[in-house]
Amino acid sequence: MTSEPHQGDKSLERLRALSVLIIDDSDLTREVLKAVVGSFGIPNIFEARDGIAGFDILARQPVDVIICDIIMLPMHGMKFIESLRAGAVPQGVSGPIPRDIPVIMITGKTLKELVEDPEQGWDAILSKPIQPDALLAELIRLAPGRPPETER
Repeated sequence: MTSEPHQGDKSLERLRALSVLIIDDSDLTREVLKAVVGSFGIPNIFEARDGIAGFDILARQPVDVIICDIIMLPMHGMKFIESLRAGAVPQGVSGPIPRDIPVIMITGKTLKELVEDPEQGWDAILSKPIQPDALLAELIRLAPGRPPETER
């Protein structure tokens, strides 16, 4: 018996081809998220300390999903997502960056505060501390090549 999360084998197999970028100013949070994401079998995990560093990685490395904190300096998560969606690459970063990369925002704020925020642009939002099962479900949902959703 394995301790792997209860998800379909095909869904977990798709994760093994993912590239994930974790953007958070907390070294500890990045370390924990990297361990959790790695435990799902995701081989390519990149880390950035803030939004600007995140853009630098995106300019050099293809990424399938971004996990991004909201409260960071010098570029916080809300500015990062706004810039990403607008295609507004920060000065000093060169290279084309896809504007439609799925983004999972993470925060210590209450979800109610953020869901009502008019500046949304993320694909999912999770509260800290991050629950591995919730993160896994969002990664599977947002992974490229996901099967079409069907109603039962």
